[in-house]
Amino acid sequence: MPEQAERIAFVVEGDADKAVVESLAKRIWQTPPERVHTVRLGGRAAVPWLWATVLTLLDEKHYNHVVVLLDADTADGEKAADRVEELKAELLKHRITDDSVSIFLAVPELEAWLLAATEENPEVPGAKQRLRAALPEATSPDELARLASKLNLREARRRSPSLNTFLSALESLHR
Repeated sequence: MPEQAERIAFVVEGDADKAVVESLAKRIWQTPPERVHTVRLGGRAAVPWLWATVLTLLDEKHYNHVVVLLDADTADGEKAADRVEELKAELLKHRITDDSVSIFLAVPELEAWLLAATEENPEVPGAKQRLRAALPEATSPDELARLASKLNLREARRRSPSLNTFLSALESLHR
């Protein structure tokens, strides 16, 4: 991963993911990169087109680094790690190196990261439903972004290894 990337793009599954990732990035980066852009794939079904999106961002749009964040859809850390390796293998098939693209999976899904600062166990299935039960206001992307902006990052990072890994990468990507 490069020390300093001035143009960083995120590729996420949907609107809620976009809102949360952008909110977290603002909190992690003291000053934003020269250019930041987030592309929504439109859900898990669009993952096969991920590589074309990544290539476009790198080649045509001239981003230095692309950060891909998908839901693991499993609480099994080993399965999630295997999935990351599969996605990295796809990168290589498309001649995309991991020095220009980072891949992360939210375990079991991105909403678990917001649960990580509550009494709820974040890394078990059903995070979306449990987040709505614990925080009924968490229904729109704007509300999820607001929750991310107020999230106790220290506690959330301690309770969610996938969140900690993601935020550590953002810290090292742009200072």
